[in-house]
Amino acid sequence: MDNGNGGETRLYPEDLSHGELKQLTMFAWLKANEIENAIVLMDEVEIALHPDWQYQVIIDLNEWAPSNQYILATHSYELCRAVTPAHVKDLPPPLIQRENNHGIE
Repeated sequence: MDNGNGGETRLYPEDLSHGELKQLTMFAWLKANEIENAIVLMDEVEIALHPDWQYQVIIDLNEWAPSNQYILATHSYELCRAVTPAHVKDLPPPLIQRENNHGIE
């Protein structure tokens, strides 16, 4: 990797934080598997990411593979702040209701 001074710097996995490894892994997975024009489900993508990086991950995913649709399950306020109304899709309520009215299937 170019270190900006005309030289090279080698990075090893053990040199990276958990958050950096997670970002690298997400990027590598998308690119190595050629994930394009797909619906990608991701659970708790914010784990191991600094709050600033949680916000940035939305931007990164859209830059890394913009043709994908991402469905993210999260508990992160930062991730929720990062999305705009254009990112959010309201799902209709289920169509089947139980006869006893104690719940919805």
